[in-house]
Amino acid sequence: MPQIYSPLSGDEWKEPFELFPKTGFLMLQSGGSISATERYMHEQVQNALKEANYSAKTAVDLSRTGDYLHKITKLMLGCGFGIAIFFI
Repeated sequence: MPQIYSPLSGDEWKEPFELFPKTGFLMLQSGGSISATERYMHEQVQNALKEANYSAKTAVDLSRTGDYLHKITKLMLGCGFGIAIFFI
């Protein structure tokens, strides 16, 4: 298995992570500045995944740690694929 490095320390990632079968990591902006377009895009992605019998996880869904980058890394390791929503 290839080595995975922690973005927090640069050391090899040794912490266990949960696997989420048939789940994509959905990366999107969080907080109060989310536009209506981004909310719509998020809803459409969730609906498309549900129709295909897949689900999505966001960093907000993972409550085991307060470090947001740590949450994102654990989800990227545990999910089968990722989807990023960016609207400029």
